[in-house]
Amino acid sequence: MVLACLQWRVGPLHPHVYGNTRGRSTADSILTLLNQVNHRLDIIVFLDLEKAFELASPRAILAALVSKGVMGRMLAWLRAYLQHRRARVKFQGLKSNFQRLENGTPQGVSSAPSSSTC
Repeated sequence: MVLACLQWRVGPLHPHVYGNTRGRSTADSILTLLNQVNHRLDIIVFLDLEKAFELASPRAILAALVSKGVMGRMLAWLRAYLQHRRARVKFQGLKSNFQRLENGTPQGVSSAPSSSTC
């Protein structure tokens, strides 16, 4: 739902975005790459952005969205979703104290703020 609202505001994703995209896979990205190379001598760089989601700056993400025209309730919802997050660890039945997370984006199961319309 959020992706549809964002795409309505900022436009579709770049055609070469394959990660976490419905109907697209690693095989699609490799086929696209092979079609682009087409027997030419090219240099290909593979980049693994380890910890990219864990280290992403919510402020930078929000600033980029504002620069693309995201505002109002959608921006407020995304701000609530990305900022002021806390986490704790449960190990062998014991729970740690909550720690504030300054960077990173929610992954996996999370509790999102209440939904709003685009």
